[in-house]
Amino acid sequence: MNKVELGSVFKMVLTLDEGVKPKHPGDSDRTKYFVVLGSDDEGVVVGAVLINSQINPRLFSIIGPYQHLVKSLDYPFLSKPESYIDCYNIKEIKLERIFKESVFIGKLKDDDISAILSLAVSSPANKKAVLSRYHLIDKR
Repeated sequence: MNKVELGSVFKMVLTLDEGVKPKHPGDSDRTKYFVVLGSDDEGVVVGAVLINSQINPRLFSIIGPYQHLVKSLDYPFLSKPESYIDCYNIKEIKLERIFKESVFIGKLKDDDISAILSLAVSSPANKKAVLSRYHLIDKR
């Protein structure tokens, strides 16, 4: 098992418990790629952002500025030539689930890590308490 650390990419089935809506009516979960931003002090929960193949056009005016473009040329696991890391809303995933149920995919490049951190911190949806919990800002 590779380390669950800043910039690590995993693939896992996520549910409404992690704030992920199923794609089709009747579904209860959805397989997603996600990027780890940090973990809480107790090592119980991880803050992560999701990788999407497209930006929801109905929400583009709100979430669009907080998307980071990544390309399959740099990350061959991506199914489309271009995908987006959605930094608008940090998801919380239990570390135990990651250890038991996820597949480690790889790690983002440093410049992509810097970009997603900046977007996540600047998003109005990510409250100060959440950013502090995952050590993305000072806890002052």
